Amino acid sequence: MGGGLKDKTSLRRPLSSLIDPKLRLYNTSLASFSPDTNSVVLGTGDTLTYDQLVVAPGVKVDFSSIKGLSEALAEPAAPVSSIYGYDTCDRAYRTIQSLTSGQAIFTQPAGVIKCAGAPQKIMWLALDYWRKAGLYDPSNPERSPISIAFATGLPTMFGVPKYSAALEKLRQERGVDGLFAHDLVEVHGDTATFSAGGQQVTRRFDLLHATPKMGPHAFVKTSPLANDAGYVDVDGATLRHKKWANVWSAGDASSLPG
Repeated sequence: MGGGLKDKTSLRRPLSSLIDPKLRLYNTSLASFSPDTNSVVLGTGDTLTYDQLVVAPGVKVDFSSIKGLSEALAEPAAPVSSIYGYDTCDRAYRTIQSLTSGQAIFTQPAGVIKCAGAPQKIMWLALDYWRKAGLYDPSNPERSPISIAFATGLPTMFGVPKYSAALEKLRQERGVDGLFAHDLVEVHGDTATFSAGGQQVTRRFDLLHATPKMGPHAFVKTSPLANDAGYVDVDGATLRHKKWANVWSAGDASSLPG
């Protein structure tokens, strides 16, 4: 969707069509866990008991973690997008198409996020679009109408050294400016403010793709199932909880390594 290859409505499915008839769906939120009594409390206040519990709610995408981002995404004319929300994901391609010159900035926050490669994927898709449109020449970025920067809260291109080295090589080959240890904290008009080395650094943009911070849902973080970081504390080899043998977890909500 971010690259313009799919329309987001074509990927929607009624939830009922994805649920096996053998399963009972409680289409409501979860409020709390009570592993000592093998029960959970739903958002409706009802209590369910279990023999085995699998916890896989993912993590919360927090658009409010960046000041002004929600307001910018709500402004139809703003050249700001984020592939991390259904309401905003198709704005990315529209802003990419609309840009014919100027500074494009793609961000990645410090900390855990869903699919850590996605903030770069949309950048590479945009670069390829502008290259084909004659607006960006990787071999001569200084003379191209569009400039591209990747601002990441990490000190490197990626958290895994092997992949970071390969991505750093691509960044240099394709002429992308690397703004390392730059964590986006505010969006205001056509300026982005980053926390960098304990200082506030402001950069102007003509296109901004922002990745918000993410973290465990409150009902997981505050539960007895969580470790100190707020994730379900499981054994990395078995996915079984370290304290309760009938509790399991996988995916972003778990303490498994990224």
